[in-house]
Amino acid sequence: MFEIHTGYRSNRVLDRNFAYMFEARRDLYKALGYSRNISVQQLRYRYERGGMAKALVDIRPETTWSGRNRLTVDGNPNEELDLTARNLRLWRIMQRADLFAEIVGYSGIIILGGPLSSPPSYVGGLAVWGADRLKINRIDDDGTPMLYDLRLPNGRSEIVHGDRVIHIADGYLDSNLIGLPRLVPIWNRLDDLDKVLGAGAEGFWRGAFPGLHFNYEGEGDLNEEQLVKLRDQADAYEHDARRSLRTSDVSVTQLQTDVVDFSPQTEALVGQVAAACRVPQRVLMGSERAHLASTQDRIEWYERINERRYEYVEYDIVARTVARIVEIELGQAVEAWRIGVAWSAWPDIISDVGRMQDAEQQTGRFTPRDPAALEGIRGNDNGDGRRSLPGVDDRRLAPAGQPTA
Repeated sequence: MFEIHTGYRSNRVLDRNFAYMFEARRDLYKALGYSRNISVQQLRYRYERGGMAKALVDIRPETTWSGRNRLTVDGNPNEELDLTARNLRLWRIMQRADLFAEIVGYSGIIILGGPLSSPPSYVGGLAVWGADRLKINRIDDDGTPMLYDLRLPNGRSEIVHGDRVIHIADGYLDSNLIGLPRLVPIWNRLDDLDKVLGAGAEGFWRGAFPGLHFNYEGEGDLNEEQLVKLRDQADAYEHDARRSLRTSDVSVTQLQTDVVDFSPQTEALVGQVAAACRVPQRVLMGSERAHLASTQDRIEWYERINERRYEYVEYDIVARTVARIVEIELGQAVEAWRIGVAWSAWPDIISDVGRMQDAEQQTGRFTPRDPAALEGIRGNDNGDGRRSLPGVDDRRLAPAGQPTA
């Protein structure tokens, strides 16, 4: 399982059966240089330095949260909630929380205001930390984190009360607190990609400048002074300090090498990681390649993101976060299921009506939602000085079974 403090560790029983071949005579992971244990620090480092790893992690959150999305209550857009979201930079905070969860397994949106070790009494701001710095310290009987340990970049540590943290995790298996990091299933393929790209680049470098062979044809041996002069000339030539050689009784021959084209291996590995992450390869490779992607590729990708929005992001991240903020500010519990999102439609799909209609005919199930078509509502003035959820009558907030005013 993905352990909170030590990172991702393989199951030893499964490891003996899976990582060995030829009746355990060959250790496959050892032979190929794969890591058995992956720490959260390794996940973070690979994301920051891996290139392709970063693209694979970024693409889902970036696509999911793209556009000018709006908060809704009972399906109706709410201007006051949107204003609160902008003031707290809530959309950016939630996107970062989603990204951190993709990188290291889980993240936490921390509600600031007052001592971190106690429950919040007001919303003074929001912060996001991932599992590499925000560790679960204690869990109550129903599996909810009670305390977290937060290790700040300056080396200081803080105890964070569980009521301050909206815990975010996706793709979990053994625990609903810890998701499977995005890079773990493709870790070995990323190692292979580094090998191919590194060896290919080094091979090209050496092949493009194959080196020189110095053959002494004079009588006797070169003395030390002659050897030093010859070596200095060779070094200057190799490092571009000079582009000519002056020799006596020495013939210089350029070594012959073949530059190997490693693009087929690279493309094969990129195809493997794209398939494992369920991202169309032409979409993954960037805007220029994505522009050339077929309509079907983009439709399938957007459908997948739509499913992610409605099945995971809208409730597990947006609704829980907004409901918690409203509860703290109003002192009144709000059912998270009543809070939703009017997601922006996909611009490169709806911009061409004919193409969209053609795409709908192909799939029979893709219909982007355009928030511009939804009418907003204005807030209600209670007239009695009571605080209320912006834009919504208090009577609609009463928990089930309780009388309303």
